[in-house]
Order: sequence, then C-alpha cells, then structure tokens
Amino acid sequence: MAAGDHGYRGRGITAKKIRAVRITATTYDVTPPVITLLGGNPDTVLIKSATSYKDPGAIAMDDVDGDITAKIVKTGTVNMNTMGGYTVTYMATDNATNRTVVSRTVRVVRDKFFTDLLVRYAVPAESPLPALQNKVYVNIQVDGEGPDLSAVVKLNFSWSLVNGSLYDFAVSLTGAPYLLSLTSTRQTFSQHYPAMTLTNTTIPGLDGNYYVTALGDEFIWVEESGKFAIIWSE
Repeated sequence: MAAGDHGYRGRGITAKKIRAVRITATTYDVTPPVITLLGGNPDTVLIKSATSYKDPGAIAMDDVDGDITAKIVKTGTVNMNTMGGYTVTYMATDNATNRTVVSRTVRVVRDKFFTDLLVRYAVPAESPLPALQNKVYVNIQVDGEGPDLSAVVKLNFSWSLVNGSLYDFAVSLTGAPYLLSLTSTRQTFSQHYPAMTLTNTTIPGLDGNYYVTALGDEFIWVEESGKFAIIWSE
C-alpha cells in the first residue's frame, strides 16, 4: 500500500461540488411599477399661452423598489404654437426590468371653455383627417347636449388618407341591429375641413352633420352647430 493511500482507492467514493445560490427580492419580482399621472388626461391648453408645455408630471411606485419616480423616462413633444393633439409618454422600469408605459393626450386649442365646442376642439380642422387604421374605440364621451349613446359598445373605424378609402365604419350595439354599418356615410375626410353626414343610424339624435378631427388618441365628432361633441377613445 502506497504511503498516503489509507486504503480508500477503488472504494467508489466521489466528491460533490455544492454551489450556493443567493435569492434576492428581484428574483421573484414580476410585478411592473404603477404610474400615476398628475394633472388632467387629456390635458387641454391654450395655443401660444406659454413658450413650452408645462407638464404636470407623474409618479411611479413599485411594490419592491418603492418610489421610482426618478426613473421615469418621458418622450413626446407638444407644439404650443400649433393647434392639434399631441401624445406624451411616460415609461418606468424597476430593478427587475418590469416596465410600465402610460400616455397623456394634450390638446392645444384656441379656447378651452365649454361654451363653444367648435372652438374648443378646433373644428372645422384645416387639414384632412389623418389616417386612422384598424381603430377600435371602446370609450365614448358626449360633451354637451347630445344623443344617448349608452347602447353603444364600440366603434370600429379604418380610414386611409393615402387611398382616400373608408374601409371600416361600424358601431356595435347592445341590442338590435347589434352591428350598424356606416361605411356608406357621405364624408369629405380627404379634404380640408373634413366633415360627414350621418343618416338612418336608428340612434335617436345621432343623424346629422359633423365636423371631424383627431386629437392624440381621440377621434372627435362635433355637431355642425356646436351643440355637442362625441369623443371616441381606445
């Protein structure tokens, strides 16, 4: 027997390597942070009322990392000299790379008071209606004395400015006829001061003439006399 052998050779004894794994809070963190926008959304501001848009800001909280407001990355610009709709986006990422993105719509208008909806929503718009393709609007707001749209579930809308084609324009309802197609609507979407005329919609108070515009993520119809506006959003 060789010196130092101690009789263990050939007895099937093997060595095992043990690796320590450190478990941290981020290992189980799969919940994205929550972003809370301060101020209005949408936010309406007067044209040329300031040299730049004064953003009300946002707060970001995470269930593991706590307050991560300082990590918010904001993108998007608002031209205070040009009427229209703008989108400002806020993104927050926690230490486990969970990410949340929230957007604010900013309307730059001539007058933000309720008394004149044509002025408030800047219609008739000087430019044609921009492309709105494969849009599904599920949120409906009636501003002013307008029709009762409580039976409306959603609006499908697909419009190409390049082709001048209205591919989809339909309203889903809670009752008969359930799906109301409006693709035959008389419209001037591809022209300056875009407008449309709705007829035979079967929805009381909805038939009539409207100026249309798109502000940020909203599709807005304003009745030609300025009596009411219908704001559709996704």
